[in-house]
Amino acid sequence: MKKKILSLILLNALINLCAIVPRTVLVIGDEDAGKGKVTYTVGAGARIIACGQGEKREKGHKVCKGVEEYNLNLIPVGIVRNRDIECYLMAGMEIDPSVLVSEINYLKKKGKNVEGRLFISSKAHVVMPYHKKLDALMAEKYKGSPDAGACKGTGAAAADKRLKMGIRIADLMDSDHFKVVLQEQLTYANEKIKKLFTIPKDKREKPFDFKEIYDLYSEYARRLKPFVKENLEYDLNKKIVQGVAVVFEGAQGVNLDVSLGSYPYVSSSSTTASGVCTGLGIGPSRIGWTVLVVPAYVTCHSAGPLPTEIKDESIVKLLQAAHSKSCPNYSQRYGWIDLVQVRHTVMINGVDSLVITKLDDLDDMDEIKLCYDYLIGTKHYDAMPTLISEAKKIKPHFITMPGWKTSIKNITKFSDLPENARAFIKKIEILTGTPISYISVGPDRKQMIMLNDLLPL
Repeated sequence: MKKKILSLILLNALINLCAIVPRTVLVIGDEDAGKGKVTYTVGAGARIIACGQGEKREKGHKVCKGVEEYNLNLIPVGIVRNRDIECYLMAGMEIDPSVLVSEINYLKKKGKNVEGRLFISSKAHVVMPYHKKLDALMAEKYKGSPDAGACKGTGAAAADKRLKMGIRIADLMDSDHFKVVLQEQLTYANEKIKKLFTIPKDKREKPFDFKEIYDLYSEYARRLKPFVKENLEYDLNKKIVQGVAVVFEGAQGVNLDVSLGSYPYVSSSSTTASGVCTGLGIGPSRIGWTVLVVPAYVTCHSAGPLPTEIKDESIVKLLQAAHSKSCPNYSQRYGWIDLVQVRHTVMINGVDSLVITKLDDLDDMDEIKLCYDYLIGTKHYDAMPTLISEAKKIKPHFITMPGWKTSIKNITKFSDLPENARAFIKKIEILTGTPISYISVGPDRKQMIMLNDLLPL
């Protein structure tokens, strides 16, 4: 044991002294950018995929393998690879056990082995039924009609975490301890609902019942126990130091960061590269390469600012038709690609390269626009103004480029793309000052064009 500890100390010291780049890649990107597919592609050379932030995703992460389609919320889609990639759910996550158990069952039914490949940090926080109720009540009281996406319970769970009133996976695993903790938190939650929210008599529900929740979550604990691991964060760092290839999968969108995003139209997580480090329990030096996933156009499902929003209904309908193939029955606002936001995101996250996704969704466009500058009055902005009232005054400046008016779904080489598509990609590189590693031209895992092989995996 002493020899193992000594060898680990020496290896860590060697990495620090020689500035050896870890074999790790961080994948971040806007919501609905296609991070799941990119993580799957980049993860071809990895042994571990780790998530350290976020919660049940609005539309999930999807990847297509031929005729098979996989859509997962909590578990990284890399789990469906036909080899022993391990998937880690780390301390920074808020986990809904009902969703996680359902996903494990879903994967087993599809013949995918998760035993010995899925690991859950004992430090991750748990989404409880009263969290979902509190999210719904808050949305109704302060934001008008409840938004289905705001009622997942993660906002209330994240608030409880910071108030030191949360329940962690470790609490769930100890039945006697869980009894005590649940009783305290349930009393607190029932009182909060009763005192903070005026609910009409015809809509009032009984207070949350201790035995009902205890029995349900005890069953979740039994189902999840084989996957829970103590000190998973230490194990992850040890493997990185030993040279194991790891992909870190970001959650939500970098512009939804609770500190740096378009507040209050943000998530409850820190979704930037620095936030990923915190949630994973790793230091910044553990990240060898950072990839930003950028869709070829912008989508937004909130009421937040969207400077490049497209008002032409004919163009919106084209994007709706293309976008609905990957996200059916989902309401969106659409905008042209916003390179001001991309440049800002590259800067604050230390991004090394980009991946452009959904390029094929622009196949039918006559013209395509790229926003390269913000103007409010006579002042130029390098980022979204902090005040939403100011952001609404933005006048975006565009470059208009001709479309390619042909399908690119079956193209496998950059040189075979239509000239106008190549020009569009090159313009993004020039205006962001960032190289592009991959281009996605369709939903299938094979519909990825590599431009360079810079990633250290």
